[in-house]
Amino acid sequence: MKDIILGVDPGLSGAICFFNPQENKIEHVDNFPLRPVKSSKTNKKEIDLYNLQILVARFAARTMFAVIEKVNAMPGQGVTSMFRFGESYGQIQGLVSAFEIPITFITPAVWKPMLGLSRDKNESRALACKLFPASQSEFKRKKDDGKAEAALLARYGVNTLGRAF
Repeated sequence: MKDIILGVDPGLSGAICFFNPQENKIEHVDNFPLRPVKSSKTNKKEIDLYNLQILVARFAARTMFAVIEKVNAMPGQGVTSMFRFGESYGQIQGLVSAFEIPITFITPAVWKPMLGLSRDKNESRALACKLFPASQSEFKRKKDDGKAEAALLARYGVNTLGRAF
């Protein structure tokens, strides 16, 4: 039975959430697994696709659809960082597609106002704590904003995209 909605906040500091709307329960939420870039002499990291695909595989058969935040280049970001961001964004799309999970892309300018949110990441964390009380501990730290937004994207998908389940 397909009973999971996948929410994805893309990027290296992003996260993934598997939400069961029938039980109003987050089955799993976490930041993307990262690994060091082998060719780099700095502390650069990249998404660990191997471990991410293991995670997605656990829920793929139960996943109805995915909601991935549609992102664009941001003014002031360097070429290298934008390339790396775009690379991770494409990797996530490819991974979800490989599991034949239908994807809906939605911009922050659309989904955030519909949930009463601004650009303030603390608002996202506060709303996630309110909507998912059993998972509050996942959203308590400032750096948990990606997990909060992934969960809220999944909730947005349930409420707004009109998918029946």
